[in-house]
Amino acid sequence: MLIVAALAWYAETAESLERCARSLGGFCDTLVAIGGRWDGFPAVDGDDPAAQARAIERGADEAGIFCDVTWTAETFASQVEKRAELMAAARSVGDFVFVIDGDEYIVDAHTDEVIGLLERTEADAAQVAGIRVPLSASSARRPWRRMYRSSTGVTVETAHNGYRAADGRWLYGDPAHVTLEPVLDLSAHVLIAHDIAARSGERKIARKSYLRDRRDRQTERWPERVVA
Repeated sequence: MLIVAALAWYAETAESLERCARSLGGFCDTLVAIGGRWDGFPAVDGDDPAAQARAIERGADEAGIFCDVTWTAETFASQVEKRAELMAAARSVGDFVFVIDGDEYIVDAHTDEVIGLLERTEADAAQVAGIRVPLSASSARRPWRRMYRSSTGVTVETAHNGYRAADGRWLYGDPAHVTLEPVLDLSAHVLIAHDIAARSGERKIARKSYLRDRRDRQTERWPERVVA
């Protein structure tokens, strides 16, 4: 059972990317990372993707895992297109794809238990536990769907968090609009931290601008109801 991490990044700090990659040690066998901006997301001044790629490689090397890191100066047509490309690359090298962002890292993972459960389950998606740091009153653990069986041909459609199997089944998405497949609960065995302070002020401003643009252009909008 091979677990491959899938990381999409743009204008993250080198420190957070290195921490993210390093945290995968002992849990993932491989890391596939794709960097680059997408249409509608403003360029961030001082962005240094080459330095960020080196940080990912350092973290993976310290973790003792293989990594495949690529980035492009070209702009992806959308965040969905970027993540779909990432999933295609990741699912070709592992049995399950584990999705993680550049401002996140694994706090704890019981790998043997996880692999045993993945080997026995018929579910094609699994959820882990997530928590926001720095800790606050809103930092309760929450279930996050982050693992997908590669053999389903899982890709990203409609929205950047819309994960769909090749046969049309939704492995993750907005449950108000799509019917989700059953999920394996691994929240007792894997904990991820989302460091809300990890990104630079410029990156946060760019994200707010993108979210406004996405709302105005109705990008990544879920239809009234998707029938699988």
